[in-house]
Amino acid sequence: MTSNATPLRFFVLVVFFVCTVACNRGPQKAIVGKWQEVDGTRTVEFFPDGTVIMGDSARQAAGTYSFPDSRHLKVVAAMDTIVFDIVLSSKALVLTPPTQLGRQRSFKRVN
Repeated sequence: MTSNATPLRFFVLVVFFVCTVACNRGPQKAIVGKWQEVDGTRTVEFFPDGTVIMGDSARQAAGTYSFPDSRHLKVVAAMDTIVFDIVLSSKALVLTPPTQLGRQRSFKRVN
């Protein structure tokens, strides 16, 4: 092995590690911010500390959120707990509640 191979391997490992950490933000960080319902007036704002504020101009509710896994969002507000199926990208959020609790809602990122 040449002496040039070792620094190259080290560089490749560092780049791989940085990309893995930077690209693997997970839903906990990716969801933080304010979201506006695409076909409605509702907003949802997720904070880094695990709190959430949701509602519209007439009323709002505060609660907490967590991720039981990468495909589900658990929201606890007032005395209700709802686990949504979640699809999340940098600009779009789709929440699907259990069938008996309503319809799927799509949101776009406001900030």
